[in-house]
Amino acid sequence: MSASPDTFPTPFRVAPAWPMLIRQAWAEMLQQIRMPMGLVWSLVATSVLFLFIGFGWAGQDVAGIDGKTYMMASFAAFGTFNIMLGTFGGGIASDRSARRHVLYRAMPVPPVVLLGAKVVVACVMTAVMTTLLVGTAVATGTRLDPLMALSLIGRMAIGGIPFITMGLAIGYLVRPASVAVVINILSLGLSFLSGIYFPIPETGGSIQRVANWSPMYHLAELGRDAVGAQVEHSIVNTVGVLLIYTLVFGLLALRAYGREEKRTFE
Repeated sequence: MSASPDTFPTPFRVAPAWPMLIRQAWAEMLQQIRMPMGLVWSLVATSVLFLFIGFGWAGQDVAGIDGKTYMMASFAAFGTFNIMLGTFGGGIASDRSARRHVLYRAMPVPPVVLLGAKVVVACVMTAVMTTLLVGTAVATGTRLDPLMALSLIGRMAIGGIPFITMGLAIGYLVRPASVAVVINILSLGLSFLSGIYFPIPETGGSIQRVANWSPMYHLAELGRDAVGAQVEHSIVNTVGVLLIYTLVFGLLALRAYGREEKRTFE
C-alpha cells in the first residue's frame, strides 16, 4: 500500500533574507516618516547649527583649507553621531519600553534582518543629512569639488558604523527612560572634545591628546580628509581606531542583549 503524499511532512523552508530585509527596512522608514517633526529635525538640525557656528570661520585658513569647509566636515560627523545613536539607542529603548522586542521574538524574522533594516535606514538618513549639509554650505558660498562631496557623504554613511554598535550597547545597558539623557550628554561632551564647535588646530593642540580617544574625533578626521584638510593621523590609523571601537561596543552590545533576553524570556 503506497502512502499518500499528504502523509509526509512538508520540508521546512526559510524565506530568502533579501526580500525580508527590504520590506523590514521600508517598515522602519515608514516608522520614521510617521513622526515627521522628529525626522525633519534630525535631518536639518546639523545644517542649522553649521549656519550659526560654521560661518564664523569663513575666510580663515584652518588645516590648509577654508575654515567654513573644515567646519562643514566636522558637523557632518556630529550629525552622523546623533542619527546613529538616536536610531539605535533611542530605537532600542523605545522597543524595550513598549515591549516590542517581545513581539519581534515571536515574528518569523531573523534578528539579523531586524538589525540590518535599522542599519540601512540609519545609513540612508545619514546620507540625506550630509547631502543637506553640503547643499547648505555650497548654497552659502562654499566651493567644494563634487567628488569631495560624494566622498564625504559616503564616509559618513559607512564610518558611522561604530556609533551603531555604541547605540545598541546604550539601548540595552541603560534604562529606557534615561537613554535620551545619556545620548545628549555624550553628544555634547564628545562634540566639545572632538573639535566640532571649534577647530582643534586653533587651540594650540591643548585638547589633542584627549581628542585622540574620541570616536567622534576620528570620524570627523575622515570627513576633514575627504574635503582636503590636513589631518593629524593617517587614514589607515583613523579607520583602525574606528574598527576597534566597533568591536568593543559590539561586544558590549552582545553581552547586554544576551542579558536582556535572559531576563525577559527565562
